[in-house]
Amino acid sequence: EFETSFYEKDASDFTYYKKCQFLDVYDTEYDPNDFDTTNLPVEVYRRDDGVFIVEGPKIDKMLGYTNLDSERGFAFFQRFLREQGINKMLEKAGIEEGDTVELGGIQFDYYES
Repeated sequence: EFETSFYEKDASDFTYYKKCQFLDVYDTEYDPNDFDTTNLPVEVYRRDDGVFIVEGPKIDKMLGYTNLDSERGFAFFQRFLREQGINKMLEKAGIEEGDTVELGGIQFDYYES
């Protein structure tokens, strides 16, 4: 919820300001080097139903900083998977194009970028 003002004219301006302020923080493009995930573990495995699972504190931290609904956030997400070696871990686990990946409760189809 966003705070509001008692004055009608100020209420919409203040709410708009708060929304913009929130979006600026939430939609910021982060560099994987901006926060240290070096020592945080990540696990990649294939479930019995064929879905590849990627989980661990490294993933949780990345998802906490990333808005996957924005173009920049999704580009960061893809770069993070590549630069942190998670794509290689998926390949080592036997992933192929079109296979399903689940990461932080989100499912998507895997395609090499």
